[in-house]
Amino acid sequence: MKAPLLIDWLTAIVYLGLLLAWVPAAWSISIFQAGSLIIASVAVAFRFFRDPIARPSWDVLLVAGLAVWGPLQIALGQSVYAYETWNASLQWLTCAVIYTVAKSALDNRDTRQRFLTVQLCAGTLLAVVSILFHFGSGNRIYGIFESRYPAYGPFVYKNHYAAFLELLIPLAFFRMTTARRARGAYAIVLAALVACAIASVSRAGVIVVFLELAVLVLITVIRKPMSIRGMLQFGLPVIGLMILFALIVGPDAIWNRFHEANPWQYRDQLAASTVDMIKARPAAGFGLGNWRAVYPQFATIDITLFVNEAHSDWLQWTSEGGIPFAAALLLFAGWMGWLAWKHPWGLGVPAVFLHCAVDYTLRLPALAAMVFLYAGALAATSRNNPEGQTDTEPGYRVLAVRTVPQS
Repeated sequence: MKAPLLIDWLTAIVYLGLLLAWVPAAWSISIFQAGSLIIASVAVAFRFFRDPIARPSWDVLLVAGLAVWGPLQIALGQSVYAYETWNASLQWLTCAVIYTVAKSALDNRDTRQRFLTVQLCAGTLLAVVSILFHFGSGNRIYGIFESRYPAYGPFVYKNHYAAFLELLIPLAFFRMTTARRARGAYAIVLAALVACAIASVSRAGVIVVFLELAVLVLITVIRKPMSIRGMLQFGLPVIGLMILFALIVGPDAIWNRFHEANPWQYRDQLAASTVDMIKARPAAGFGLGNWRAVYPQFATIDITLFVNEAHSDWLQWTSEGGIPFAAALLLFAGWMGWLAWKHPWGLGVPAVFLHCAVDYTLRLPALAAMVFLYAGALAATSRNNPEGQTDTEPGYRVLAVRTVPQS
């Protein structure tokens, strides 16, 4: 199977998982998990992996270790509920498979550029349509199905929608500053995505998005892909577009959320209880996927509601998998941050991991799969450009405000 076709199928199955993310039934998750594993099996059957099978890199071994940690907990009797640990392990296996396939399939620069273009187009379409459904139908998913909470297309939680945007915004910014044509179109896309983030009313999401923009501007200034004059000529209209689109979607809701009297209501107590869980089993944890089952033993408040997550993925990962599991994830996230500094289009991956500090961003299986899909592409970019070259459009390097063919 050719690499472009393989990555197309993988992208399609992950987006199918996103489109079905609102369905509470287990089959919606099983479809994209099974599809991802089938694609990986096909890749192996057609001998797609040339050298990673013989000499797996440390990052592939690391993500594989995340997948086997749960079964190891069960084997050692450390999981308090084996069923949930098996389910969580299957999700980590899916993420590991997606990462490995993406890293191998996107080794070719042309294939990778095509993949990034598809991601930006499909992602922007989903983001914009989702916000239109949100304003048009409120608590109805796709304007049809009832939801207990305000829906953003298939996203029934505002922070999941914001995290999806965090993946796309650096890609749009990177294309806007490096493309040899259609920069105005990329500027419109960037402004629209930032406006969608504001409309999501996710406080953490908005903060992370503007941190992304600040880092991207800093990288742009350091590397000078545009002259100062060019940056002013192009940057001011882009800022104007962002302000215009933000006014269209309305900044009042997010402004009010930032001025709530107690923005961390209940979350500090949840965090304190989760820290107590970590202290109880710092090495092995209670078993992946078992936070919900164990939390009532450590709860210090009764809010008369079902508490589904710790509202901090990092604390929850540590309580479930122990400090070694969280340390492995932290190493992976840090390495993604280092790669994103060299290849700014991938800044969304470490940004989502940062968002995980204050919310359960990656508890949505399809969104977690999307993050590892981007991470695999970012790792492939680094392997293809070992000296940290900017991965611009094939055959061109951006200088000042114009592009010059490479000799």
